[in-house]
Amino acid sequence: MAAFSEIRSPTTRLAKVFSGLLALLMFALVSISTVSGFLLYQILRPARNPATFDLSVMMGHPA
Repeated sequence: MAAFSEIRSPTTRLAKVFSGLLALLMFALVSISTVSGFLLYQILRPARNPATFDLSVMMGHPA
């Protein structure tokens, strides 16, 4: 049970450093996966083609 109490509230310097590094690692993984997911979405989504307008057929257009 002493190991669990050390995890909940670290008392030694090594445990504090380890928990800080673990928090930074988790933040980095979440950040990197978010950015890579967004970039993958930008690459894989189909391109939107602009609509083409034939101005000679449009209503109200002087011929």
